[in-house]
Amino acid sequence: MSLPESNPSLKKIERRLENSGLYYLQRYTSSKANFEEVMRRKILKWDLSDKITNDQISNLLSALIQKFESLKYLNDTQYALMKIRSSFASGKSKRWIEQYLTQKSLSKEDIQEAYALYCEEVNRDEDDTFNPDHEAAVRYAMKKRLGPYSRKQDLPPELLQKHLARLVRAGFTYNLAKRILTTPLPE
Repeated sequence: MSLPESNPSLKKIERRLENSGLYYLQRYTSSKANFEEVMRRKILKWDLSDKITNDQISNLLSALIQKFESLKYLNDTQYALMKIRSSFASGKSKRWIEQYLTQKSLSKEDIQEAYALYCEEVNRDEDDTFNPDHEAAVRYAMKKRLGPYSRKQDLPPELLQKHLARLVRAGFTYNLAKRILTTPLPE
């Protein structure tokens, strides 16, 4: 990670950046892109414009990210897997999760790999038709008291339409939302 120049102030900045990065990663999990953005903001806050150039900052950050990647402190696939687990558990749709992870600057490959790992992880009963989106839709409907999970027994059609619209706006497919709302609760 060392820079070719033997400038002592660069060595201090490099060490300070590494310590700051370690401290940040001890407290938060992060994607590579988010980590780089956070560290850039820190460097700007330190106001080192007279001691270091933008090219040197970029070189320092890319070397630091490579080091942390090799030490397994930064792993986009594991970060995506963690976010997928928590999002499905809270009733978020696959579409919503993919949008969220894309906004966090994760690659499509990392997202797909993490989703495949998640499906392997939760597919306990050898059932190839497992759909985590279905479970998330049920959780969302329960949490928001939609359809069969509402307090009223017989819902008027216009209220069912509103519930259907809420599920679709939450990112679930129309067919899945319809199935969730029309399936009666087990007695």
